[in-house]
This record gives sequence, C-alpha cells and structure tokens, in this order.
Amino acid sequence: MEGSDALQHIDKYGETPLFDCPRCDEESAKANVPLHIWHCTACDASGWISGFGAPNKGLPATRINDV
Repeated sequence: MEGSDALQHIDKYGETPLFDCPRCDEESAKANVPLHIWHCTACDASGWISGFGAPNKGLPATRINDV
C-alpha cells in the first residue's frame, strides 16, 4: 500500500495501516495523523506525512498559562 492510500484508512486513533516505506520499500511504515508524522520499524526512518499529499494541519494549539 502507498502512503497516500494508507491515509484514506485512518483508524479511531488517527493511525494508518502499514504501508510501503519510501526509504526501504518494506511494508512496515505507519503514520500518526494527529502528530503529522510517519515512522518505519524496519529501517527506523521517519518524516512528515505531508510528503504523501496530505495537508499539513500542524499540531493542535495548546493554551499557555502564565504563572
């Protein structure tokens, strides 16, 4: 499965099924959409999922409290 195809099958945790790693071509990469990153367990490569044609939504905003 290609990374862009995997992004069409996001589970309830915001993760994709395993797909072909763009670096080593093993089907052992997985993306985490809320974090906007992917990681391959075979070659330990990682990167941004925007490389698969997904829009970069960035990380959710967090509130900063002054102490």
